[in-house]
Amino acid sequence: MSHHAPLPFRQGELDGLCGVYAVVNAVRLALGVQANLLRQRDWQDLFVALLESVDRSVGAAHAASNGIDTRPLKYLLKVAISHMATEHDLTIRAKPMLARDERPCFEKLLRRIGDWVGQPGQAVVLSVFGSLNHWTVVRRVSHRSLILFDSSGYARISLDACRMAHERPRPKGRQHIVPHDAIFCVGRHESKRRAALSG
Repeated sequence: MSHHAPLPFRQGELDGLCGVYAVVNAVRLALGVQANLLRQRDWQDLFVALLESVDRSVGAAHAASNGIDTRPLKYLLKVAISHMATEHDLTIRAKPMLARDERPCFEKLLRRIGDWVGQPGQAVVLSVFGSLNHWTVVRRVSHRSLILFDSSGYARISLDACRMAHERPRPKGRQHIVPHDAIFCVGRHESKRRAALSG
């Protein structure tokens, strides 16, 4: 038994709203310096719109205690795209990185993620489970890590610990497992035509 004084819980430690935050942070990253033109109230409005969407789709209490899976996350991206276009005349695009029948190895996926986030105004939202059960945003790929833009303060995920869900488990150590259908490209769309999330 510890005799140290208890520490306060931080936001996110008792809830499963990382998917909502991942969508907000992907939009922020996609907007780049333009994100600074929006007030905190604007971001709160987006957050509330996403929470209302979660409440309608899976229930706010369920999402807060259990998190959300891929289908509600995909819907949240659509809501964010619509909200940013309607409220701020900003066009964001989002799409699944992989086709439904694609099952690349993690190394091939990594190259695709690197190509996408290597361009300005682009981010990747992905889910990992295993050692970490979390929706996060990838901002960059280094030789050793996925560099994150993350609501829970995670800075990076080691590539050595990552694998696709359909790949063979590693014999030991931490494992960050990426489902093929839980990876989304998010970016700024420069044309006036709105791009909807397919699917």
